[in-house]
Amino acid sequence: MTQFTHTNTRESDDDLTRRADRISKISPEGTPAHPEVTSRGINIALLSIVVAMLAIALAVAVVFSPIAGVVLGVIALLALLLNPVFWASFHRANERETLENSG
Repeated sequence: MTQFTHTNTRESDDDLTRRADRISKISPEGTPAHPEVTSRGINIALLSIVVAMLAIALAVAVVFSPIAGVVLGVIALLALLLNPVFWASFHRANERETLENSG
């Protein structure tokens, strides 16, 4: 699991608290664990997961057999697409974007 760390002054801690409060008002899930993560950060994380899965499937296809790579790729993508947390992450990114666009 990726840990997002930051070095803050007292003022930036207050900014994060205000950001978390604003997110909790528009999010059905309440206060976020990492209010410092932007919509772009969430989207990059999701994209990197997909790219990593496809890269691993490609490596398996090259090293072992093309069929094994295709099967692994299909299983990995199905597992990802059937994961409700993956889809909820898009909603969290949209909430952050709404917050960022509102000022």
